[in-house]
Amino acid sequence: MSSFGDYRVDGLILVSPRLEEEALVAAASRIPTVVIGRELDSPELDTVAIDEPLGVRAVITYLAGLGHRDILHVTGGDGAGAATRAACFRASMEAAGLGPGRTLPGDFTEEAGVRAAQTILTRGELPTAVFAANDLTAAGMMDTFVRGGLRIPADISLVGYDNIYIAGLRQLSLTTVDQPRTRMGREALELLIERIEGREERVSRLVEPTLVVRDTAGRVRQ
Repeated sequence: MSSFGDYRVDGLILVSPRLEEEALVAAASRIPTVVIGRELDSPELDTVAIDEPLGVRAVITYLAGLGHRDILHVTGGDGAGAATRAACFRASMEAAGLGPGRTLPGDFTEEAGVRAAQTILTRGELPTAVFAANDLTAAGMMDTFVRGGLRIPADISLVGYDNIYIAGLRQLSLTTVDQPRTRMGREALELLIERIEGREERVSRLVEPTLVVRDTAGRVRQ
């Protein structure tokens, strides 16, 4: 953070930072700071975050509607928002009457998806659907599943999160949860300007995600 201070910037917008909350508060004590992608309780920090329960619930509701009962979640490890996403997965599964669901550890990377898919293939106990913590993880899983001889979604359904650029590519056509990044950036800038102009009370905004249905999730075969 000291390098930003050296440049005498008027404010900071941090996107999904992995810094400890204490470090973020220390930065905000010197420079007005808005955090995108994490919900924090510190009065010094404004936040713009996705309504994670809503996004995850949309995934589970959609998959359950397709007949899926054995849904596995590959987590995002220590990534920003990963713990919340995993907790929302368990809560959404319970609310749908599907039990807590199964999980495998990940870390928001394509390599984590490869490792998780290899573990699933090795165990030989395929879930009917996998909910990956983000699109990169889903991409790694998809490639590994296909190389392992599985058809998506005929043999296993796959859903990601974030709706990054690659999710819409024809090769992937990944069903995923869209985070409206442009809107989040605009709202973060508005909050930052307000802070710079003297607002002291904390503001936290939640933005609604939407499920983008493409080609990687299908009905469970009878």
